[in-house]
Amino acid sequence: MTYKVIANPTAGRGLTRNNLPNIEKELEKLGIDYKLYLTKAPGHASDLAADLDDFNGIIAVGGDGTINEIVNGMPKDNKPLCIVPLGTGNDLARSLKIPFGIESLKLLTEGQLSQIDLGLNSEGIFLCSVAVGLATDVMIRVNSKRSRRILKGPLAILFALIASVFQLKPLNLIIDADDYHREITSVLVYVMNTPYTGGGIYLAPEADPSDGFFDVVLVKDATGWEIMKILPKIYTGGHVNHPKVEFLRAKNVQIKSNLASEIMVDGEIKGKTPLKTTLYTEKLHIFVPKM
Repeated sequence: MTYKVIANPTAGRGLTRNNLPNIEKELEKLGIDYKLYLTKAPGHASDLAADLDDFNGIIAVGGDGTINEIVNGMPKDNKPLCIVPLGTGNDLARSLKIPFGIESLKLLTEGQLSQIDLGLNSEGIFLCSVAVGLATDVMIRVNSKRSRRILKGPLAILFALIASVFQLKPLNLIIDADDYHREITSVLVYVMNTPYTGGGIYLAPEADPSDGFFDVVLVKDATGWEIMKILPKIYTGGHVNHPKVEFLRAKNVQIKSNLASEIMVDGEIKGKTPLKTTLYTEKLHIFVPKM
């Protein structure tokens, strides 16, 4: 079996580039035939993933954004994906209990294939989450300083979150989630396919990427200080009973806002509201640890 390795050398502030020699050594050690391709620009990973005629699957090296691009480009032929998490957030790997770094390559020989749900919105497929409100402000800060920031990974996201909470701009939203209809003033709405987002934030503890539902997390109109009080709890799931936080489960979610607002998709800013999400018709076949 031969795998197409698609690696984003800029992911994790160059963490992928630095690990390429180790990745190749590990693949050779495991006896995996492969051909390595490096992405050169945004969108290139999708182009590379589109042609799998001579390959049995893909090994994606990078962060959640890189994996998102690859999955959006993959043909509907159920060829499997192995991910090597070397990005900023790595929330897909965290949610599926996939080891970080080159250790994940061992799943090709020691793991098992699992089928997970995929979300679909106007910008394409998503794996982990889409969001409006505070999450977009945070990722705009993180991504704008990518080339020169000192902090990286979850710490970069945490400090961007702290910097953003005192500049909150509540949104007047209309939310339709299956049969649920609500008009709400909110600082944050997440549509979650996985439990984790934001580099380790355990935002939707009940989310299961194979159950056929999204978990919608609503944070009602809250002040910066209220968000700061909740903040330590969101990494452990301790926020679930907070009066400002509400949870829904749905297969189809639509969010309209009084102002056109940016949308965060798997850690990247893509498009503006209104946001309409639904479950994709295909599932992703991905290598995970054996249960």
